[in-house]
Amino acid sequence: MNADDKFQQLWRSKKAAPAPDIKALLEKAASVKRAVKRKLILTYALLTATIVWACWIVARSHPKMVTTWIGVALAILAILLYIASSVGLIKQLYSKGQEVAPVQQYLQNMLQIREKQRRLQRGILNAYFILLFSGLALYMIEYTRYLPAGTTLVIYGAVAVWGLINWFYFRKKAIAKQEAAFGAVIGKLESVIADTEG
Repeated sequence: MNADDKFQQLWRSKKAAPAPDIKALLEKAASVKRAVKRKLILTYALLTATIVWACWIVARSHPKMVTTWIGVALAILAILLYIASSVGLIKQLYSKGQEVAPVQQYLQNMLQIREKQRRLQRGILNAYFILLFSGLALYMIEYTRYLPAGTTLVIYGAVAVWGLINWFYFRKKAIAKQEAAFGAVIGKLESVIADTEG
């Protein structure tokens, strides 16, 4: 028996992998979308509360320096930028009729959601962090200028460490978790489509 015959025999004896349950797969995809919706709604609520809190602090403390006002404005601008940029994603997540769409359309919808989420996580989140921490640094100038230099350095250092931990650890961990969830569902949807076409 030559190599070609062995290959043909092996090919014929190959067991076909069981097709994934499409209904269960679509339910998993809907579950991933619901998790993203919940996270976005919670994020909106927390960011709105942060804006109210920042305005309340400014109203109560009556800042004297212009850097404090600019800092608060930058922080609020960062929050509004994030909220405005995620409106397209929230609209896509709440679009009607996706639950009964054919698998190919559902896959396209999931790909669009993943792409919007990537843009939000990579581009907009970068601008958000830069604006937020620039605003925080400017805001703190008025309140740290009368403190000893060592104390001021400790305060700014603590804020910088907090920002770096958020940037390099929590942000990357959250992005990787969401990418894994979307990637698994999208990969299975693509395999179902390839199996039905092939």
